[in-house]
Amino acid sequence: MRSDLTHLINACAGGVYRRYRQWTEVEDIRQEMWVWAYGQDEMKLENLSTGTLKRRLWDVGLAYARREKAIRSGYGVDDEAYYSLATIRELLPQVVEGELPTLRGVDDRQPSVARRQAAGAGMELETALVDLRKAYSRLDTQERLNLYHHVRGNGHSDNDLTDATLRRMQRILGGRKPRREAA
Repeated sequence: MRSDLTHLINACAGGVYRRYRQWTEVEDIRQEMWVWAYGQDEMKLENLSTGTLKRRLWDVGLAYARREKAIRSGYGVDDEAYYSLATIRELLPQVVEGELPTLRGVDDRQPSVARRQAAGAGMELETALVDLRKAYSRLDTQERLNLYHHVRGNGHSDNDLTDATLRRMQRILGGRKPRREAA
């Protein structure tokens, strides 16, 4: 085995644990990483760069922690939603101004069955707006003000700052996509 494996597992497990400490224990995450490492071909493991190995360990720990969170919270891992920047941009006016939701391709006569295709199968628009409003509320005052000016279009918005703020909202919401389960 690699001489730095213990150090890498401890570091990665600690990082995952900080995000999921409500739902799992650091020792359980470490154990999951060790199980994965022992299941790998030793030569293949030795040939991985440190960065690649850290990413794989992180993915293993994250997959385990997400499963534990889902079990303890009463939902399935597949129920998690991830928001693209395009989706956040499209819903931003409703979030900033508190407008009633209207989206392209949504039949306004049947709001109870309106689905937002970009967020994933079965996710209702109202749920997406609640998620986005929570993320918006966690931004600092300057970031919220910049997004407000961006939505209102009155020229006081810094596009670079707006993009950075939208990416920050995306991170608050859990990132841009689910992590791939490590095999």
